[in-house]
Amino acid sequence: MAWTGRKFAKVGCSVLVLAVIALAGTVTWYSGQMAGDFRKVKASESALYPAGADAAAYAPPADGVPDPARLEAFAAVRESTAEWRAKLAAAEAEFAGSHSRWWGRAGEAHALTQVMAGFWLARNDAMGKAAMEPAEYTWLYGLVYFGWLGHDPAEGQEAVAVNGRAGERREDKRFAALRAQWPGGVSEGAAAALEPLRARLEAGWTTETNPVDLVFIGEFEKAQGK
Repeated sequence: MAWTGRKFAKVGCSVLVLAVIALAGTVTWYSGQMAGDFRKVKASESALYPAGADAAAYAPPADGVPDPARLEAFAAVRESTAEWRAKLAAAEAEFAGSHSRWWGRAGEAHALTQVMAGFWLARNDAMGKAAMEPAEYTWLYGLVYFGWLGHDPAEGQEAVAVNGRAGERREDKRFAALRAQWPGGVSEGAAAALEPLRARLEAGWTTETNPVDLVFIGEFEKAQGK
């Protein structure tokens, strides 16, 4: 599957990100450059799985209480992505405030997708160092930010004004599934395990990057049967 902007838009990220990818994907040169960026991301994801491992093999603890060592590893991953989360949030804000014409917008869109790819590469690199597979990362992210700290899975998906026109909030089936999985609250045991890391985990949250933080290209392809 060639990861052009139009196809990648099917992931269903934030309104702004959808617009960025779709816009850049309309220009052949930019589309080719973007495909190269996303191939690098996908390759870095593949390295997160042990040879021959089933991506669905990870199972959260039966009692819902995370291993303190894995929580420490997750907090370290979040800290490792802090710089790229800030870069991506700033790049999104810059793109939203731009008044460039069509060709300029395509270039700006490509620049934003490069930052997005850099963010994913940094996340994947940190996960690799922590020996953390995507399924474990996704579970811990949901436990911490949706279940325990009470963030809505769709935060960062708010309507955005681009070129002075109000954006439209779009729902995504991913967010509905995460709400169903994390309706609010965690067990007393989980809360007790999380509390010592509260400050570090709270600092690891970035609203603007939340819609793309749990996007794994390889997982999406498998879900689509590609």
